[in-house]
Amino acid sequence: MGFFIGFFIGFFIGVIVSRKFFEDRYIIQQKWVQTAKESLTTNILELSEVIEKNPTEDIAEPCQKKYVLLATQRSGSTWVCDLLHQQDGISCGGRPEKGVGMLVGVPVSELLISYSFKTDQEIMDVSWLDYEKSLDNAFAEACEHHPTSSIGFKLMY
Repeated sequence: MGFFIGFFIGFFIGVIVSRKFFEDRYIIQQKWVQTAKESLTTNILELSEVIEKNPTEDIAEPCQKKYVLLATQRSGSTWVCDLLHQQDGISCGGRPEKGVGMLVGVPVSELLISYSFKTDQEIMDVSWLDYEKSLDNAFAEACEHHPTSSIGFKLMY
């Protein structure tokens, strides 16, 4: 009987400690996300000022400047893409989102999502030429749907 009481006490202490660990981790993650968003907002505002001082309308051909936004999950990358897409002369993403909800009509920002579902071995089997072709196709899609001077999309890693 003493074993079972000791086991249950240890189990409940473990639950309380692990709950506290995950709560602390969640709070730290939320603070990090807020700090990252504030930093990104500052950078976006600075980028907006640069764009205002150096307008891109004088570029004759669209899609001349290309970028890739490297991001991890839950890092605010969709929000950053949305902010970039709202700027004159910058596009983030490709075809408009289909379906229902708030994202209808918003450009799909992750154009190489198919690579996110590949296994490590499948990724290793992709040649650089194939990956380069995928990148070119993603930029072509972004340019087709939003032919601005600067085009790009996000790439999750």
